[in-house]
Amino acid sequence: MGPIGVRFAFSVAAALGFAVLPLNALAGGLQVKDFEGMPVKAVASGASASNLAAQAECTGTYPNRGVAKLKWSIAQPRGTEQRVLVSIYGFREGRFEATPPLPPDQTEYTWDRIQGQSVHSWMVLTRRGNAWEASPQETFDGPGCVADMRTGALR
Repeated sequence: MGPIGVRFAFSVAAALGFAVLPLNALAGGLQVKDFEGMPVKAVASGASASNLAAQAECTGTYPNRGVAKLKWSIAQPRGTEQRVLVSIYGFREGRFEATPPLPPDQTEYTWDRIQGQSVHSWMVLTRRGNAWEASPQETFDGPGCVADMRTGALR
C-alpha cells in the first residue's frame, strides 16, 4: 500500500473511532520501543504476562459482529497497570489499538473491535515504574459471523 493508501486507511480508522497509535518497531523482533512515552522492554520468561489465550466467537447482541475473550496470567511480580495491544497489521507495522488502563490483577478482557475474519495479533504490556514489559505475542482469527438481517438471528 502506498503513502496515499496508508493515509486513507488511517483516516477511515479515525472516522470510525479507532485509535491507531504509531510505534517504532525494532528491526528483527516484535518488541516496540515505546508506548505512551515510556520504553517497552522484553523480559525473561515468567516476568511478563504469560499463557495468553484467546477465544473468538460471534455475539448475538450485534449481527455480523464478533468478540474475542482474551485471557492471560499476570506478570510476577505484578506491575502497577496493564494494557492489551491488538493489531491486524502485526506489531512490526507499528499500528495497533490499545485497551484503557487495566488493574494489575486483571487476567481477562473481552475485545469487541474485531476486524472481520482477519488474523489479530495481541500482547499484554505490564507497567513497572516508568517502563512497560511486553508479553510474548499471540494471535487469534476473527470469527465468521453470518446473520439473517431480517431477524438479526445468527446462522
